Amino acid sequence: MAHENAPGAEAHLADCAECRRLVSELSRTLSPDTHADALIGPGVVIAGRFRLERLLGRGGMGEVWAAKHLITRREVALKLVRGASDERARRRVEREARAASCVRHPNVLPVIDVLELDDGTPALVMDLLTGQSLATRIAEGGALTLAETVRVMLPVAVAMRAAHTQGVIHRDLKPDNIFLCDDGTVKVLDFGVAKVQVTESSAGLDLTRSGEIIGTPHYLAPEQAFGESDLDHRTDVWALGVTTYECLAGTRPFEGESLGPLLFAVTNGRCRPISDRVPNVSPRIARLVDRMLSVERAKRPTLEVIVAELEAIAAGRTSDRGRAIGIASAAMVVVMTIASTIYWVSSRPARIPNHARTTAEISPPKVAPVAEPNLPHASAAGESPSASVKSAPVSPTRKSARPPGAKPSDRLPGGVIETVPF
Repeated sequence: MAHENAPGAEAHLADCAECRRLVSELSRTLSPDTHADALIGPGVVIAGRFRLERLLGRGGMGEVWAAKHLITRREVALKLVRGASDERARRRVEREARAASCVRHPNVLPVIDVLELDDGTPALVMDLLTGQSLATRIAEGGALTLAETVRVMLPVAVAMRAAHTQGVIHRDLKPDNIFLCDDGTVKVLDFGVAKVQVTESSAGLDLTRSGEIIGTPHYLAPEQAFGESDLDHRTDVWALGVTTYECLAGTRPFEGESLGPLLFAVTNGRCRPISDRVPNVSPRIARLVDRMLSVERAKRPTLEVIVAELEAIAAGRTSDRGRAIGIASAAMVVVMTIASTIYWVSSRPARIPNHARTTAEISPPKVAPVAEPNLPHASAAGESPSASVKSAPVSPTRKSARPPGAKPSDRLPGGVIETVPF
């Protein structure tokens, strides 16, 4: 009979806040460490303002729901943190809200508000994103290209640089906490274990204990694996290196059958170089990944260097395309020049070589004096006969008639014949 009335009871609980509070108190009394899952579901109104619509994800620390504000109809994401009775869990929520609020950057998902459910479970109100996590992208599509990797990791590095400037260390950077929005924007999520260096100690939010491991095993830096408490921004640099490696190779650099062998590989830096795993990878990004995965913190590059390198790699790909276009254009100009030269030479009229020309064609015509015979003749004026000398040009292409008495040896250069008087 109770089973038949269950749907009616759930509907009543969804509408009655007082009944939900009573059931929550009863649930905490019977099992203080149990999260009241029966009170969470589609249609349930949280804090009198947000109605839960669908479950987006669930993990070890809680679950994320899509919800809608009852008045404004704005769609949001509600992150419900498990372990409401644990004071450290409550402080974790406060710390995440404070850390996300400190880092105001377009690539960081902000926390809009902090709520508390009827059973005391804290909840974070955030913008609802559409897209998929980087982890889902790699799991479904495999390794990313170099261009895709830079397109994802560059905004993440810029966001981490902004966070470090504000004294915030993420400490749990991984593909699950990098979200690829449908509009092309990249968002960094989940500052739940972040370390706010400036205000954390004074606010009582420092939850790190010496010897305590915080983070996800496959993305832990060696200092995290050793449980060191003096973690700094270089911890995030290591995680950036692991994530970049995973983007390019499609697999994580450090693996182990159990936690012990995994942490041993991490603390000793035993991983296959990215250049061996991906033979055709860009040497520049391969060197950058190797430096980010340095076991010694002092050898890891700063976020400023990482951002500059990623920007240079992105710009370098563009420059390569520009150089290719320039080379192709130059080659086309050379080909056209050669073709034009060949056409010009072939269309010119044939010319007689110099060695085949006659002396008359090469040398300009010369004028030589020609002596006429001194013949006696009668002058109208009764003058005495006299001899006169005239200069007559001879065409180089026409032979002069040889007068009687002239010898062949009398020919002068230039085709002129010299005659002598009788």
